Amino acid sequence: MNKKIKLLIDKIEEIENKFGGSIFNSCNESDISAFQVWIDEINLKCSHELSGFIDISRIADGLTFNGLIIYSITPDDDENSIYSMNETWWENEHLSKYLFFADDSISWFCLEISTGIFRVLDKASGEKMEEYSSFNELICRAFETMLL
Repeated sequence: MNKKIKLLIDKIEEIENKFGGSIFNSCNESDISAFQVWIDEINLKCSHELSGFIDISRIADGLTFNGLIIYSITPDDDENSIYSMNETWWENEHLSKYLFFADDSISWFCLEISTGIFRVLDKASGEKMEEYSSFNELICRAFETMLL
């Protein structure tokens, strides 16, 4: 796991512990295998870029903190699974070109499937606000925003 992400996760866990909570909720290897099959089914060409998402899921699957929801790869997580959330967003033709990993009250954190560019989209308009070359950069931005 990326060192910066690990430090941010540890900071979030420290805050959660102060309130008697924990973000640690790992997925299992069969969930990861199912996720990889799903990625192949949607014909995602840059699946190697998703190792950061899988790393987070191994320690904090379905992380929810301060308004940020990082989707779970556990298929039976009806509320925040990456599968159900993407099916919801893909009902909108404009949004069907993205793979969504997380959201907060004003933004979506996603991958533009055709370009392999990680983006932050404005939820109100669907417009591109920021772009990143890796999942790790994208999720660090999301964590840092929630920790401000």
